[in-house]
Amino acid sequence: MIVTTNFPPATSIGTQRILKICKYLSDDWDIHILTLKEKYFPYTSLKGGLDGCERKSGLKIWRTSKFDLYSFLIGMKKRFAEKGGARDNAVKKEAAQKDGDVSIRARSFSFKKTVGRLGALATDFLEFPDPDISWTPISVLKGIILSAKYDIDLVFASAPRHSNLVTVLLLKKLTGKKLVVDFRDPWARSPWLEEQRSSTAIERLKHKLVQIMERKVVEHADRVVFTTESLRNEFAKHYSHMPQNKFEACYNGYDPERLRDSVYEGKYRVQPGKVVFSHIGSLYKKRSPENLILAIDELLRQGKIDRRRVLFRFIGNVGRDLGHVEKMASELRLDDVVEFIPRVTYAESLEYMAESDVLIVLQPGAKLMLPAKVFDYLCFGKPMLAVGEKGGEVDKVVDGKFGVFVDNENLIEIGNGIMKLASNPYMYVDSIVGNRTMYDVTKSIGRFENILNSAFDRKTQGKGRQ
Repeated sequence: MIVTTNFPPATSIGTQRILKICKYLSDDWDIHILTLKEKYFPYTSLKGGLDGCERKSGLKIWRTSKFDLYSFLIGMKKRFAEKGGARDNAVKKEAAQKDGDVSIRARSFSFKKTVGRLGALATDFLEFPDPDISWTPISVLKGIILSAKYDIDLVFASAPRHSNLVTVLLLKKLTGKKLVVDFRDPWARSPWLEEQRSSTAIERLKHKLVQIMERKVVEHADRVVFTTESLRNEFAKHYSHMPQNKFEACYNGYDPERLRDSVYEGKYRVQPGKVVFSHIGSLYKKRSPENLILAIDELLRQGKIDRRRVLFRFIGNVGRDLGHVEKMASELRLDDVVEFIPRVTYAESLEYMAESDVLIVLQPGAKLMLPAKVFDYLCFGKPMLAVGEKGGEVDKVVDGKFGVFVDNENLIEIGNGIMKLASNPYMYVDSIVGNRTMYDVTKSIGRFENILNSAFDRKTQGKGRQ
């Protein structure tokens, strides 16, 4: 049984990993998906399909509601605000009539400030470790029922969302089923959250709770899976007192079905006379294109690239913390060279990849992680411009085989990478086609199935395991 909030109509990267498991896991397994009803997923206008999983025999999908306490309290707050509006206006009027007496206004302000702080604190913990935690009570109850009714042998969850791990940990304790968990990113020691988790007393408390939760999940899991070898090694080292054979690496991969799609394979539908560089996916936190944009600006000012011959596209959401990036590009007068395109469907993102000459990977500040988009990129035979940290997973996988790796902190190196690929965007095609077979997702899921089997300490799995 797979417990997940990453499932269609969601179009997240996590959803793609779950779909590939469902699609390519052998028919020796009956798969039960426990997930949320469609109404709870954001971006409902960008619905994702099942990518062929509907043809899978033995696949059952169970959708439940959730009690969203946070939304309920927000609704109550709005209703109280409406009822109290007239009273607040009366207080303000009374304060204004008392010449020189600000005590009423001060008390009103102090009360609102206190309520605001308490509300923010409540929000922090009602959505901890993430907003889907309110699903946990219902998902645990449904999971117990399904486990008993269908004789479930093993429970699996992939994170983020980390509340999924809380659910399967409770199911493990309550049902005694085998447990396999999957970390696509770091959690308690995430480098992207290093500054945030030490910023306030509340954040420090939350971090301690995360450390406890991660340790409990790892302790009780029969196998712990990671999307990179580096991440696997980091966890194994941190939990060196635990059996090391429980830690396993299983990369994502490209779907070979896409290679058979003539719409994509070998197509270069670029804009006439322009080399198109595209980044597909959200920009947030340290995944920032700032240095890349600065390098582009420097190349243009030095006349090393022709602004009429290049186009850089960033397709996807831009987080609040990077809201200044688009303005920065505009202030540098790069509107004709750099464009930002809002979030699109997964199918549309594949079209953008097919229409590009060079595909951009942004992974600064995260040496242990390898974005899943890398494997979608491999389907198209297009070289990558990978911007990240030297010695990290992106550097190891991409450089020299699938494109050019450049250090995010070195603008000259970024500029040289841009010029190299802009002058010859086809230079890595043969290398990509020759090397990508090692990342065929069917091989990755075959390894994943072996990991599931190993949770039972068996080399083979009998028909009908679930």
